[in-house]
Amino acid sequence: MLRETSWSAAAGGAAAAMTAAQWRIVADVGGVRVWDVSYARSPDLTVRRGQHRSRCVMIVRRGAFSYSARERTRVVGPGGILLGRSGEPYMVSQEFDETIQLTTIEYGAEVSGSEAVSRMTLDTAIQDRMLQSPVLAQSPRLEALHRLIWKSAMRPDRGGSLPAVANLVAAVAAEEADVVTGDERRVHSRRSSRLWVRAAMQSIEQQMTEPPGLAALARTFGLSQFHFLRAFQRHTGLTPHQYLIRARIRRAIALLLETPLSEAQIATRVGFRALSQFSSGFHKCVGCTAGAYRRASVPEICDTIARATRVALSSRRPAAWATHDSSSSPAETRALA
Repeated sequence: MLRETSWSAAAGGAAAAMTAAQWRIVADVGGVRVWDVSYARSPDLTVRRGQHRSRCVMIVRRGAFSYSARERTRVVGPGGILLGRSGEPYMVSQEFDETIQLTTIEYGAEVSGSEAVSRMTLDTAIQDRMLQSPVLAQSPRLEALHRLIWKSAMRPDRGGSLPAVANLVAAVAAEEADVVTGDERRVHSRRSSRLWVRAAMQSIEQQMTEPPGLAALARTFGLSQFHFLRAFQRHTGLTPHQYLIRARIRRAIALLLETPLSEAQIATRVGFRALSQFSSGFHKCVGCTAGAYRRASVPEICDTIARATRVALSSRRPAAWATHDSSSSPAETRALA
């Protein structure tokens, strides 16, 4: 979770800060607290400095911004992942004139009482690996789990499944943080560079079905293909093609849960030219088939993703995880769209 300690704002900016940030607690169960966070952008309120209150995983649902922590700066857009540790300073530059919406999953003694924490603790190895990088690129697996977090929070018996799903989010995030290289320390952080990288991200997201090619994107910003490719990858952690595929899968995850569209219709809507291409891409990125993700219970999906990522649930398997856990309704997931 973010704890703001200072703000870059004009006179009266402190009052503006209070009105610009909206915090809504979604669930507080078993040592895990889930927040729905929204920041409105104002010309007088563009840079936020603060520190994290506890260990946390944050998933960006909407908007884009520059995030700096541990001497690293990255451009973070929809689907991006932030990993925080207690007391860690950070800086957010909200320079893209967009509203930011986040789901923040908090862990630690600052969240709940000692009894709850004793039931929901992160393995030391997971905690250490989560500290490898403060920012992760779009992750379809984490997006799939993020949707299950919301589903678990909406259920009357959420006390059973929410902590285990949240713990799996941390484990998967730790695995993905392991692959981040030291190259991201040398990310070019000039504002002009960040602006065109964000523009390129938007272009890819808005033209998913007929995306611009690498050469066209590079020409748009007056760059060589090599320069564009290298800078985009350093800012986002992905190549433009990888970013496109993950954006498509992320959109497909939402459509699977929120609409009655068939898998073939979803494949076409997000830009895949064939159902087989969509099916193989979804399975590779998420760890289960699209049909299984749509129909299976929360425990089944989590077990499948855990096996695909080669991680284990580090909290006790909740007794409430019965085999007849019902699937989510569109109303349960629409709030995160």
